[in-house]
Amino acid sequence: MRISGESGGAKRAVASNALRTVPVVTHGRDGSIAYFPDAKELPARVARVCRDLETLPEHPFLRAAWISQAVGATHPFVDGNGGTARFLSSIQLTRSHFPPLILSTAQRNGAYIEAIVDADSVGLQPLVQVVYDVVQRELAIALISGAPSATSWSDTSRQRASTRVRCVDQVWNAVVGSAAVDTREDEIAPLFARRGLRIAANAGLTRWSSPLEVPVQFVLAISPARGGDETWTVASIAAFVGVREPVAALTPPDVITAFFVAPDIEPEPLALARLSRWLEFRVGEFVKGLAAWM
Repeated sequence: MRISGESGGAKRAVASNALRTVPVVTHGRDGSIAYFPDAKELPARVARVCRDLETLPEHPFLRAAWISQAVGATHPFVDGNGGTARFLSSIQLTRSHFPPLILSTAQRNGAYIEAIVDADSVGLQPLVQVVYDVVQRELAIALISGAPSATSWSDTSRQRASTRVRCVDQVWNAVVGSAAVDTREDEIAPLFARRGLRIAANAGLTRWSSPLEVPVQFVLAISPARGGDETWTVASIAAFVGVREPVAALTPPDVITAFFVAPDIEPEPLALARLSRWLEFRVGEFVKGLAAWM
């Protein structure tokens, strides 16, 4: 059960009911060494993790982040601790009808492991953010891919899309500065394809370009989608330096490409507040990465 979608179904030997009996240390990329609890302490520590989990609020993102951090810090096995942690996190998500925690390679080697390492000093918020981003991405992909044909635009979906475009415009201008805006689909759609982002066939496309020291572009694809009995709005975003290529050297790819989903039954003020906070974080990370790169 520790074989997840991340490994592409690769088979590995897994021992059942076998807590480690030997010391384990890991070496960080910065040369640091992490020492994990003594093997003799593991039965009591694992029991405490189980007890503490039952006291957490019934919030799937928080619980998923917490159990991932707890298993990582305890390191109960010689091998397979990361996969076990993410599997247990996935249980917390799927029990609330969310997709499992399937990380991209960039996330697993970047934001996720950094959040695990920093949790003792900065808390769980960065790890909760990673969980949130994964759920958003998996929901978006499922919504875009699940229907045999694109969901038709309605007056309501067009209005929601317009308010979301205005929200993006406000955040981008507030963080980056004044920007030129265009909606030329023949130029914008290939940018998503080069970035590896999937968008709906009938998505409305918008691009913001800012005359900074290096040319910067920010693109948005937004479309209605059908999921179950509800209609959703799905937004995909990406940021680029220059016209042709994505920002490969700034930060891990998932920091500057992301998805935002909202069911139409969600009150519009709440959805816009979520979108605004999400954009401020994403655009802020992009600008910090750009400054470091330059």
